[in-house]
Amino acid sequence: REVPRSFDMIALGGSAILTIRVDGTYSTQSVFPGFVDRAGSEVGTFILIAGQMTFTPTGGVPKPVETATQVGDDMTLISLDDVWDFDEDGTISAQEAATITKVFRRSN
Repeated sequence: REVPRSFDMIALGGSAILTIRVDGTYSTQSVFPGFVDRAGSEVGTFILIAGQMTFTPTGGVPKPVETATQVGDDMTLISLDDVWDFDEDGTISAQEAATITKVFRRSN
């Protein structure tokens, strides 16, 4: 079978919620249809310096995001140095390098 090189999580029925608080903490909740091991939640701290955001999960290592931009009610996070198990074999290879783009819309 052909291995997909991109997908739209929302179009496939998934969801993600990112909550950023003024005290420098964040939490996430996500559901990835067909990727049970990718669903879950996370809490931690973040810093934003000159358009670069770094998330550090509680008890984990920092996860830098290459760019963070906000336009109106949308915040876009782009991670250029990432990976995704595209062929779903449980391993990550050099061929599975990925640019992951996440767009979050503010809800009031």
